[in-house]
Amino acid sequence: NLTVAQNIFLGNEPRRFGIVDRDQCNRRAKEIIARLGVSFSVRASVSSLSLGERQLVEIARALSTSARIIV
Repeated sequence: NLTVAQNIFLGNEPRRFGIVDRDQCNRRAKEIIARLGVSFSVRASVSSLSLGERQLVEIARALSTSARIIV
């Protein structure tokens, strides 16, 4: 039931004064999604995405942590 942005930053959410900064989370998620060349909303529920789009969300999640190798 998480949004794309929430899923990308799950456990590593950007915080401001100890509170999750949803605006920054959405902004950074948009940047990562744009790098992948896809055009779905970062506010969309992951459960509403196709299997291929869900895989792209997982790749975006790896990119958000600056992963050097993605298998």
